[in-house]
Amino acid sequence: AHNVPVIPKGDSAWFQDTGGEAPTAGLYSSSLDLARFSQAVLQNRQLSPAITRRWMKPTSHTASLSLSIGSPWEIHRTRSNITDGRVIDLYTKSGCMWMMCSMHYVITSGLLLPFWSPVAASKD
Repeated sequence: AHNVPVIPKGDSAWFQDTGGEAPTAGLYSSSLDLARFSQAVLQNRQLSPAITRRWMKPTSHTASLSLSIGSPWEIHRTRSNITDGRVIDLYTKSGCMWMMCSMHYVITSGLLLPFWSPVAASKD
């Protein structure tokens, strides 16, 4: 059952009416929903490759060399522990409301985003 949301036991505020402050506009998703969303982004199924690359670029950098801000992403840069030491970018989107917190990751590696391909690059 990959499409069943997990609701914590106890006072989770699951039914709390937050009005205009509702996280994610009051929408809920499962891990399967998020996996499908990530695949659609990485495979350019919703946006053109050029728009997707622009969307995934950082819009601002922080004082930390390993953290940038995108729109709407938090981008954490690290080096992998495998022998080639390539750069790994973790595109994350986090959010919390009371006891419920979530983190969504899209992992990319290398200097080029995974949306790049010779075919896509020739069309830009």
